[in-house]
Amino acid sequence: MTSDPGIPTLDQLRVFLTVVDAGSFAGAARKLGRATSVISYSIANLENQLGLELFDRNTTRKPLLTEAGRTMLAEALAVSSGVDSMRAKAKGLLQGLEAEVHLVVDVLLPAHRVVDALKAFRKEFPTVSLHLHVEALGAVTKLVLDRVATIGITGPLDAGIEGLARIDIGYVPLIPVAATGPSIDPRRQKSSRRGPGAHPARADRPLDADAGT
Repeated sequence: MTSDPGIPTLDQLRVFLTVVDAGSFAGAARKLGRATSVISYSIANLENQLGLELFDRNTTRKPLLTEAGRTMLAEALAVSSGVDSMRAKAKGLLQGLEAEVHLVVDVLLPAHRVVDALKAFRKEFPTVSLHLHVEALGAVTKLVLDRVATIGITGPLDAGIEGLARIDIGYVPLIPVAATGPSIDPRRQKSSRRGPGAHPARADRPLDADAGT
C-alpha cells in the first residue's frame, strides 16, 4: 500500500457505496449491471489508490468494512452527495431557476407564516439558496431598492415608488390599544395604568410584496 494516496474516480466511489449498500460484491454487480469480477477489480483499484484496505474479506464470506473503510465511507457519501447537488443545481440553472434569492420581510409578519413559506419554498426549489432578512418599517423597501434583496414583504407603501413592482398578498391583523382619560404625562408614564374604560380596537394591515425591477 502506498503512503501517497491517489485520486479515486467517481465511478470507483459509486461502486464502493453500492457494495456497502448491497452487502456483497455480487449484489452490487446486479444493481450496477456489471460482472462481479469487474466490481472486485474496481474495489481493488480503489484500495490501491487510497493505500487502505476498505473491506475485511478474511473473517467472513461477506465483505465487512474495516475501520478505515468506515471512515472512507463517510467521505465517499459526502463526495457523492456533493456531485448530486452540483448536478441538481446545474439542472435548475438550465431550467431558468436562480442560484439564490434574497428575501426581506417585515418584522411584524407572523413567524409561523414565514416558517410555512420557507418550508414550502425549500420543498419546491431545493437547489435554490434562500437568504432571509428581517427588517422594520422602511428598511424593507430600502433593501429592495438597494438590490440587497430581490423580494420584500412589508406594509402599505406610497404609490408610485420608482423601481418597484408591487402586488397585494394578504393582511396581518394588528390590535392597537389606547387608554381613556386625560393625556399621559411622560414623566409619570411608568406609573400609569390602563383605565377601566379602555378597550382594544382591531385593524388589518395590508402586506405588499415588493420586487426589484
